[in-house]
Amino acid sequence: MKKFLFDTKFVESLIKNDNQEFAETIQEKVVNLIALSIEDLSTRVPFISAENVILQPVNETFNGAITSMSKYVYFLGIESPQMELNCLNYNGSFKKFKQRLIKAWNDSKRRKSKKRKQKEEEKAHEFTEFEPEKYNLEALKKDLQLTIIKNLTVTSIVYNSSDRLIIQGKDDFGSTSQIEIIPTIYDGENFKYFLGKRKGFVNININERLINFNIKYESAGENFFTMLKLFNNLFKNITKEHVNQLFVESLLYNIPDEFYQEEDINKAFRNIINYLNMTDVSNFVLIEDKTKKIFIFK
Repeated sequence: MKKFLFDTKFVESLIKNDNQEFAETIQEKVVNLIALSIEDLSTRVPFISAENVILQPVNETFNGAITSMSKYVYFLGIESPQMELNCLNYNGSFKKFKQRLIKAWNDSKRRKSKKRKQKEEEKAHEFTEFEPEKYNLEALKKDLQLTIIKNLTVTSIVYNSSDRLIIQGKDDFGSTSQIEIIPTIYDGENFKYFLGKRKGFVNININERLINFNIKYESAGENFFTMLKLFNNLFKNITKEHVNQLFVESLLYNIPDEFYQEEDINKAFRNIINYLNMTDVSNFVLIEDKTKKIFIFK
C-alpha cells in the first residue's frame, strides 16, 4: 500500500489552530441562555423545570477538540415520561396537512386582507397551547424558540429546523458561530432522539462514550486528544464541511495505543495515517457502543 507524506509545517499549523478560549466563552453563554429560557418556559409548561432538564454537548463540544469551524451542538434532554408518550401517540402531520389544504383553498378563492395577514403573523408568534396529552418535543421546540429569542439581542436569529433549533447571532456569539439545540427525551441514562411516530426513538448513551473516551485517553496519552484536534482541522480544511465527531472519535479510538506514544507528534500523525491506509477499518467499532461497527453511519 502507498504511504502518505505530509508537510511538517502544515501538520503543526493544524495542531496550533486551537479555539479553546473562545469556545469556553461560547459554552458559558449557551449554558446561561438555555438556563434562562428553561426558567421562563417552566412558568407555563409543568413538564419543564431546571431539575428535569440537562444540556449535553455532543460534537466537538463533548471532547473539547474545538476548531475555528466547529459548530456547538447540544442535546437538550427532558425527563418526562408523559412527553415521551405524547411523541408516540400524537402525530400532528395530518392536522397540519389539513390546515395547509384549507389555507390553499381559501387563498384560491380570495386574496387575504392586510388585517387578516397581520392576525396570522401575530398568531405565528404565540406559544403552543398547552395540552398535557398532546405536548411533545415538537411543541417544546417551537416554544423554546420563542423563549430563546426573548433572551437574545435583536440581531440574532433562531431557526426552527426539522429536529433542532439553530441559533446564529453576531452580537451574541460572534459572526461565524452556530449553536444547535436538539430536544430529546432523557431517562437518566439515555438521550432518546425521536425519529418519528412510526420509527419511535433511538437511544444514545453518552455515558458509555465518555467512559470509553477517558479509558482511551488514559492508555494512549495526550496525543490522542491532540490527534482529535488535528483530524478535525484536517477534515474541515479539506472539505470545508462540519465533521461527524462521533465518527472521528470512533476512528481514532480503534487505533492501537502504541501509534500515539511518540514524542514527535508529526511522526505519530504519519504513523496513524499510514496505519489507516493499510488497515480494514470496516471492522472498527463505535466508541459509544462497541457492539456496533463504525460504518453504521453509511
